[in-house]
Amino acid sequence: LDAMPGKQMAIDADLNAGLITENEARRRRQHVSREADFYGSMDGASKFIKGDAIAAVVIVMVNLFGGMAVGVLQHGLSVTDSIAKFSLLSVGDGLVSQIPALLISVASGVIVTRSTTDEEGGLGVDLASQLFRNKKVLGISAAAVCALGLLPGLPKLPFLFLAGVLLIARTRVSDEPAAVEEEVAAAPLGDDEVALDLHVEPLELDLSLDLLDLVDPVYGATLLDRVRALRRSLALELGLVVPLVRTRDDVLMTPTNYAIRVNGVEAGRGEAPTGQVMVLAGDGDLAIVGKPTTEPVFGLPAFWVPDAMADHYRARGATVVDRSSVIVTHLAEIVRRNAASLLSRQDTHRMVEAVRTVAPVVAEGIGAAGVSLADVHDVLCALLSEGVPIRDLVRILEALTAKRDVRDHDTMVECARQAVAGAICAQHAPTNHLRAITIEPALEFTLLQSRRMGENGWFFDIDGIRMEKILRALSDAIIRSQSTGSRPVIVCAPAIRPVVRRLTGGGAGSPAVLSYNELVPSVTVESVEVVDVGRVDATI
Repeated sequence: LDAMPGKQMAIDADLNAGLITENEARRRRQHVSREADFYGSMDGASKFIKGDAIAAVVIVMVNLFGGMAVGVLQHGLSVTDSIAKFSLLSVGDGLVSQIPALLISVASGVIVTRSTTDEEGGLGVDLASQLFRNKKVLGISAAAVCALGLLPGLPKLPFLFLAGVLLIARTRVSDEPAAVEEEVAAAPLGDDEVALDLHVEPLELDLSLDLLDLVDPVYGATLLDRVRALRRSLALELGLVVPLVRTRDDVLMTPTNYAIRVNGVEAGRGEAPTGQVMVLAGDGDLAIVGKPTTEPVFGLPAFWVPDAMADHYRARGATVVDRSSVIVTHLAEIVRRNAASLLSRQDTHRMVEAVRTVAPVVAEGIGAAGVSLADVHDVLCALLSEGVPIRDLVRILEALTAKRDVRDHDTMVECARQAVAGAICAQHAPTNHLRAITIEPALEFTLLQSRRMGENGWFFDIDGIRMEKILRALSDAIIRSQSTGSRPVIVCAPAIRPVVRRLTGGGAGSPAVLSYNELVPSVTVESVEVVDVGRVDATI
């Protein structure tokens, strides 16, 4: 009973975090309510029975010692005869007095059981459905009663007769519940069932039939456990509650293949041959004998080799990856690339409600500042699309509610990015040293002057020929930076950062674009490339 409030709080926390659905939370609350009713009834019944048992013990002791005194003092019996006579009478009286206690205990158990069921029709319906709907229960009861009848000293006829009645009742019990279940299963789908079938899962993993050993516990499969662990790790990494991954088999899929779908659309496909492991070729001279393939995440050359050769290649310094790890790694990359589309408006609502428990003033300020839930959702999606974690939701909401006069999407995103500038710098400068591509000041000033607001956000009002030269110069700077082995990071003024981001492509493989306001003091910036205005057009 003391644990009931903690269980209820745990359910509410899982619901706010998006780990369970509303229906699952409702089912768990109902289960906790039944447990509370059961334990509460048992607590009262046990106290009553405990008091009755103590009273019975006290009565036995009074009868024993009082009877011994009466026998010696009034009837003139010897101490030995008095103890023998009255101890026998006291024990017999105690045994007889326990019969009502036993009946009360059984009745209390039946009443407590009744309080935890949903059956309608009264106590009689509950007893009949529980005692006579299972053949196994009737068979065990008949065997127990028959065993009592065979004990010496007990009347055999009544017990054997009762055992026979139970056996006859057992033969009359039909499998009607199973038939009802089959009838329900064969019934046509209603509107609710059709609506559920039309629902598109946010994240799906389809496996060919020969890959089902990866999810079968009989074969020691760990794929589902790894997927659950992946959801937790991505939640800590991105701040996004990753939706449940619906794993199912697909009879039409090519053998050894798997497919990952995001919102019903295939986002990635790979293979995982049974009995084989993936060995990455790397840059060495190691000769690998196997089926050539490509690592699905980074596109590295690899080979599928038999499991028996895994230790051989691992000992020679090659990277060996098992099938489950290949799929989980591919799934993790798909989630990172599509994190923005996986964040729904409902998830955003749950996250804001979770903030309400730790920072109620910040959560309440959303409506007061004129920032809608749709605005918050759009900003969070924009952050995720650029790989910015949204774990520090309190700071993001504080930044959005602080700018009451800001309403355009790009400016709201910039405010949110500046609020989590430390996390952004930690991503691109883990050693507090950032190798950056900068824009020549004159060109940057020209871009600032040409910035205009359109229906889809800010853009540069520059003619096509000059814009083509700017894009060519920017592309050349990115290529030169990549040739040195470093990941290019473009740093520019905050006002033009969203437009420069869109000019670079804005995809998963495009370089990150940071603004000056996102650089924390502890980070040193080294300009490795400059988009020079002289290389574009000095007349711009």
